[in-house]
Amino acid sequence: MGQRFFLGYLAAVLAVVLIALAASSANKRAVVAETLLSEKQRELGELEEEAKGLKTLVDKTFENISTAARRDASPAVRQYASELQQKIDAFKARFGEEGFSESEKLLLRLFEAKGHIGQEQFEAALEKITDRDAEAVRLTRANAERSLQAAVANEVDVYWVRASGQYGLREWNEALGYYRRIHDLEPDNLGATGSISNCLFRPGRPREALGGYNQLVLLRTRLVEVEKRQELANDLAMSFSNRAIAYATGGQFDLALTDVRRAIHIWEHLVNEVGMSHLSQEVIKTRELLRVILEDQSEQTTQAPPQ
Repeated sequence: MGQRFFLGYLAAVLAVVLIALAASSANKRAVVAETLLSEKQRELGELEEEAKGLKTLVDKTFENISTAARRDASPAVRQYASELQQKIDAFKARFGEEGFSESEKLLLRLFEAKGHIGQEQFEAALEKITDRDAEAVRLTRANAERSLQAAVANEVDVYWVRASGQYGLREWNEALGYYRRIHDLEPDNLGATGSISNCLFRPGRPREALGGYNQLVLLRTRLVEVEKRQELANDLAMSFSNRAIAYATGGQFDLALTDVRRAIHIWEHLVNEVGMSHLSQEVIKTRELLRVILEDQSEQTTQAPPQ
């Protein structure tokens, strides 16, 4: 009897040990899974910030009439886009695509599409993100799927890819529709305002475009001169330059000359006084614009019938 009791006791102890080991193993697996999830969330957030940075670079390129929608993106933009794609590939390889939720997959496709835009692969971007994705975003938000928290795709991201892709392909009316959707969702989005004006200007509607250019000049002048937002001075100069081109295209040369000289003054200040030497090309291009406007004005004066 004593031997049976001892064997029973030993079996019970062994069972407790096995249960404890199993629980410990399960806890360790849970900790590992939780750590991986946390790391995935963190890296998704980092990818989102990288994609936002690329979007800002593309927006500045597209807003500038003198460079917008030309297939000669700067090497810096291309390099940025290429590095973003490498980081996306590494992220997928580490965490495995089969483990991504539908909202995570959509977010990654948006990142990839922004990379395509940055490398001027406009058709690829439009294939990657379609109009149906805007509805998917709305459903995701309606269902309150918060697994990504701040890194949740939104409709503006979708429309931005669609707008930028069409803009890059010079489909001005298509791009205009998407930029207007962005403006409806974000009325204070100055980038959308500028792009809407460019989409009107490009097919030969400068007078309609002037409304947006006037709005941008007024808003950015207040931000820079009243609120002292000096980091926006470059954007203000670009707004003056864009409006000058629109004025000149419409034959309003005096107004164009005033604006182009304002743009030159701001860019020269940024280069010479602030040390933003990378803007020296803007000074050169805008001085050339000034020369062209003066020549056009002189030609118009010469051809004008005598009074």
